[in-house]
Amino acid sequence: MSAGRRLAVALAVLGAALTIVAAVSLFVGSAALSPGAVVRALAGRAGAESVESIVTLQIRLPRVAAAALAGGALAVAGVAFQGLTRNPLAEPAVLGVSSGAAFGVVLAQIFGLGLSVLEALGVASFAFAGALLSRRCCWPASSSASSSPRRSPC
Repeated sequence: MSAGRRLAVALAVLGAALTIVAAVSLFVGSAALSPGAVVRALAGRAGAESVESIVTLQIRLPRVAAAALAGGALAVAGVAFQGLTRNPLAEPAVLGVSSGAAFGVVLAQIFGLGLSVLEALGVASFAFAGALLSRRCCWPASSSASSSPRRSPC
């Protein structure tokens, strides 16, 4: 089997697994809803104010969608990070990026940024800037062009 065919099969199997897990997660939760009630809510046949409609459409479905999107975004970010560094074992914690982001968040909190939406964007900006600064400082020490046997742990 060619590499392209194996990739297509693997992606199809993983996509099917994601679909099955997402569908099952709509039926499982602390609110005991019957499968029929969940299907009625998804089909739009349940009342807008009914418990099954609220639990399914306003709680479970958004959480499932957010989890799938966040997982996909993390996967793309990881692949991009490994491609950028040309290292299949690269991760932010090993290269100092996580520590730089944490430092940026601490600076944002020192400057008084808090929990409102705009302040949260400011905290995220500080975290991103800290990660970029950390990576910029560690990049020369961790590059393969360095011939020194004593490399920085960054």
